[in-house]
Amino acid sequence: MRNCVGFLIAAAAVLLIGLGAQPEQAISQPSERASEASAPKTPGKSSFAPDQILVKAKEGASAEAVESINRKNNASTKKKIPRTKVSVVKLPKALSVEEAIDLYEASSEIEYAEPDFIVKPSQTTSANDPDYPKLYGLNNTGQTSGTADADIDAPEAWYTTSGNANTVVAVIDEGVDINHGDLKDNVWTNPGETAGNKIDDDKNGYVDDVNGYDFYNNDATVYDSGDGDKHGTHVVGTIAAQGNNSLGVVGVNWKAKVMPLKFLGPNGGYISDAVEALNYAVAKGAKISNNSWGGGGYSQTMLDAINKADASGHLFVAAAGNDGRDNDSTPSYPASYDSANIISVAATDSKDSLASFSNYGSTSVDVAAPGASILSTLPDNTYGSYNGTSMATPHVSGVAALLKGMNSSADDATLKEQILKSVDAKSNLSGKMVSGGRSNAAQATKQSDTTAPVAETPAQSFVTPSTLGTSAVPVKLTWSATDNTDGSGIASYQLQQSVNGGTYSNVTLPSATTTTITPSLTPTYTYRFRVAAKDKVGNVSDWAYGPSFKVNAYQENATAVTYPSGTWTRAYLSGAYGSYVKYAKTSGARTKLSFTGRNVAWIAPKSSTRGKAEVYVDGTYVQTVDLYSSSTLARQVVFSKSWATSESHSLEVRVLGTSGRPMVDVDAFMVLQ
Repeated sequence: MRNCVGFLIAAAAVLLIGLGAQPEQAISQPSERASEASAPKTPGKSSFAPDQILVKAKEGASAEAVESINRKNNASTKKKIPRTKVSVVKLPKALSVEEAIDLYEASSEIEYAEPDFIVKPSQTTSANDPDYPKLYGLNNTGQTSGTADADIDAPEAWYTTSGNANTVVAVIDEGVDINHGDLKDNVWTNPGETAGNKIDDDKNGYVDDVNGYDFYNNDATVYDSGDGDKHGTHVVGTIAAQGNNSLGVVGVNWKAKVMPLKFLGPNGGYISDAVEALNYAVAKGAKISNNSWGGGGYSQTMLDAINKADASGHLFVAAAGNDGRDNDSTPSYPASYDSANIISVAATDSKDSLASFSNYGSTSVDVAAPGASILSTLPDNTYGSYNGTSMATPHVSGVAALLKGMNSSADDATLKEQILKSVDAKSNLSGKMVSGGRSNAAQATKQSDTTAPVAETPAQSFVTPSTLGTSAVPVKLTWSATDNTDGSGIASYQLQQSVNGGTYSNVTLPSATTTTITPSLTPTYTYRFRVAAKDKVGNVSDWAYGPSFKVNAYQENATAVTYPSGTWTRAYLSGAYGSYVKYAKTSGARTKLSFTGRNVAWIAPKSSTRGKAEVYVDGTYVQTVDLYSSSTLARQVVFSKSWATSESHSLEVRVLGTSGRPMVDVDAFMVLQ
């Protein structure tokens, strides 16, 4: 059985969301975040394992350095923390932690020895309806007697991005009910592991770690109902409860995958297990971890792990603590470590005030987020409201995941800078934290996407089938734009036209994101179109210019239109483009247009008496066109073709003499030159 201190509902020094209790530890520290030089060598009043310590041998020390001291003192190595040089040493009953630290550090081969501190979460629960309008932290309308807009502007951020399924957030906490209906689709899966085969498939030292790992019980079951695991499940819901699934609540990030790494149980958890969990997260590629826990004293082992994670671009988001105290003078770990990749998070209430329980610190706390009466997921498909910096922290982790999803190459320093620079500045938070404000997801996402989209050249073509106007030609225009891979997406287009070399003017679009229209253009006029795209955060592309083209109409009697074989008769036809057509009824009759252009169309009437013809382009057969229609249709675009550039071409129509309906007409040919 674990030898941990009892579960304290309100022990704020070690329970990051409990209220009202005095800290178990008060070690005087400089106003800067704790650094290695300030590390205490004895545990003080902090909770720690009474029968084990953490020991790290120096670089170059003999392989037996720790074991040699163990043998002399009836101690043993319980385990070596993977991916570190730190051993968890089990002590004999006769040897106290304080004595053991002095004994091991007396060796010239030992870098340090320290307590294995115990850290914990806690929670207070109240009933609440499981629906989005209750989530004031995401969108505050004053619904909880709060102040409107005292929130992180989540809906505004979702306009830019609601998340990316390729983003992974490690949740180092209690266990997580991964079968909760609001969470199950957003749980990380280890691609290198096969469930249930009792084999360490990916050879990382953990068997069947399909969805994470339980370092508290040393197994792959990341949820244990007997342990409670409410706190971890609640935290995950705020980060990434699935969005738009008509169920319960929604997370800051609708799509990110959460990696449950359990190291806390009913009686808290050891720093050694927290270190192992963090190392696991980094090794598995998670670039963000949520750490809604704290307590214990300064741990060099923990600090080393956080700094090592920093070297891998990993952002460590940590709860500032719930003692209502200044972390500048009385640090709260792990949030108070002086590591560049830590974001220390304070809690605000629904009025944008610093929560009464929240720690603060002008240099040791970075940013605030909603943390009072936060509704989120609980085990067994239930929901509830908790208080604490533990609840504020996942808001910031969710924002970090939104940013990471937009820019997968962003490292921890970039994410931290974007989060701190995008806050809503609040006078009551000024001097209480580095940023002086409460996190704003919308502003952060706008900062994340600084790359303008690239508009594609607009293209024109004739539409087949379509109907020609009596004095205008329908020409289809299409365009698009590409955003950078992790961009916010295209929000709108602006299309402009120049007629006969004149100034550009706006073309009205049916909707902001329309990418095709078919305007009616005037023959003999010259047109040029250009398009620009705007993404969801306001970045605007350069203009993309289409080619300049002239609309040419060749009527049936134009000199460019020849009739090299067969009998072609010119006749008046009501509704024809120029009132007249030429038609032939004999098989083999041919008509030909020689032209220079990038688009061509054949215009003809269709009716029950019209037959079939073959179309040849540049002497090569292209297709057979059937002019049959049960009703009479004038000015029909029956064939069209486009090229990338304007060049010389020929279009030839060959009458097939269809039995019972042999007639084929030429009303006109249209060319975009």
